[in-house]
Amino acid sequence: MPTSTGSAKTRRDLDATDHAILTALSRDARKSVTSIAQELHLSRASAYERIAGLRSAGVLQGYTAVIDPRAAGLETAAYVFVTLKQDDWEVLRSALAEDPAVRHVALVGGQYDAVLLVRTRTVEDLRRVIFERIQSLQCVQSTQTALIFDDHFQHVHTGPNPLPS
Repeated sequence: MPTSTGSAKTRRDLDATDHAILTALSRDARKSVTSIAQELHLSRASAYERIAGLRSAGVLQGYTAVIDPRAAGLETAAYVFVTLKQDDWEVLRSALAEDPAVRHVALVGGQYDAVLLVRTRTVEDLRRVIFERIQSLQCVQSTQTALIFDDHFQHVHTGPNPLPS
């Protein structure tokens, strides 16, 4: 699981062209620089330079395949809300960083300290991850689990503050 501290390498203000490039790449990460340049009416050199700048600023961190977890056999999913003992956020994140069932870890404000997205093959696997893996951590005070019956994925970059259609 990639880790993020929420800070980019270099702060970069994005303009409309940068957002258009991110949208194009989020729709199809295999799209060539030439294709993006043509689509956005840029020179290939300009498109290449902008993509390189987005990479060096940490805005564009990599390219990945979008996988439907259910089609890949991960039929069971839940959000696990975690209350931690003291300031053990880093302990939780480190402990779960390599766990393949824990797909996302977020530090949150409010009633809970962290929210985890957990995906497993079966309910039995989910039970094991929550009871034997997460709740057994010394940093965890309590958990609450919300099963996910259906979910929607938004993978396309829409820029800042998208307007409703």
